[in-house]
Amino acid sequence: MPKLAKKFGLKLIATNDVHYIKREHAIAHNIYLNISAKQSAKSIRNYGQTDVINNLRYGTDQIYFKSAGEMCELFKDYPEAIRSTIEVTEKCNLELDTSTNFMPNYKIPDEEKKIKTFDDYLEKLSIEGLRNKFVNVTKEAEDRLNFELDVIRRMNFSDTFL
Repeated sequence: MPKLAKKFGLKLIATNDVHYIKREHAIAHNIYLNISAKQSAKSIRNYGQTDVINNLRYGTDQIYFKSAGEMCELFKDYPEAIRSTIEVTEKCNLELDTSTNFMPNYKIPDEEKKIKTFDDYLEKLSIEGLRNKFVNVTKEAEDRLNFELDVIRRMNFSDTFL
């Protein structure tokens, strides 16, 4: 891009592809992509955290919303890109409310005093949901539910699913 910008007399802009907010969201984003692509359970059955990290769909964990400092570091060899980007931002008028967390902060309801963990509460709700949906719950359905809950537990995502 720097060569093209110079050749055509264009300003270079510092940009970064953004698919999630924080770098540590890369694994959750990758799981989401696999689920939304309807990747078979067989193909992800034995995925551990290392597998998810090593098999990121985009091959990187860098497609998060970087800070101004991180962007300046990335484009340190192209100070004109930083200047042009600042010029663009000065022409924009956007206000975002960053006082709230983008991810929900789920709490187990007070009436569930016996339940101490998100894992246990998600399991309780999932079993209730399965029994409400099907009059006769098959062993296959129970096994599938247990498999899915196990994956969620191993990835520490119970609160996210709640």
